[in-house]
Amino acid sequence: MLTRSAQADLQEIIGYTQREWGIGQCRAYVERFETTATELALGLGSNGIHESAIVDS
Repeated sequence: MLTRSAQADLQEIIGYTQREWGIGQCRAYVERFETTATELALGLGSNGIHESAIVDS
């Protein structure tokens, strides 16, 4: 689902999160990322995404 570049970025983010905040936070972050990506792929829109994360176009 992700490009190679995006996958590499995600791996870096995962490593950083685990080092800085531990495995529990890392797992929570990855789970939320995967859930949100799946919801968007299914066309469920931006439900659950904080409004400050939405960029006006």
